[in-house]
Amino acid sequence: MRTNFRDSSYKYFEGMILYNGSFVTYTEKEIPGLAGLNYAPIIPGNADINMAYFTCELGFIAFDTGTWQHRVLEIDSHKLAGTIYSLVKDKNGNLWAGTGYGLSMYDVSSQQWTNYCSTPGNESLMDVLQVDTDGQNSVYGYSPWLDPKGGLIKI
Repeated sequence: MRTNFRDSSYKYFEGMILYNGSFVTYTEKEIPGLAGLNYAPIIPGNADINMAYFTCELGFIAFDTGTWQHRVLEIDSHKLAGTIYSLVKDKNGNLWAGTGYGLSMYDVSSQQWTNYCSTPGNESLMDVLQVDTDGQNSVYGYSPWLDPKGGLIKI
């Protein structure tokens, strides 16, 4: 299931589709709180292969594909750095978001946000369009403000 889930979860404007031998559709009408699904990717949970995380107008959604239960991790605009472009989950289970104003990390233990934002005169963290981790749990972001060809940031 993990490989199929990772390789075959797609989102569309009014919900998401899961393929695991057959298609299952989850729509805004069937799941309250799913409204405004964003373009940030759906990522599988590390510990529980039935969990998926994605963004919508209300914040991050933690969604159990087995039970259809979901939990909204609400976004306070003062705690999250702008529009979310990209999501990744690190080895500790924390969610990292590449945003319009930098990187933001949601600590699952404390349920608190930490922002790594740009400052006036230092726009190197503006528009983090892609975020990822490596085998050592380092976090990398790509920002065209650094270098349009290879603007890599390491946290």
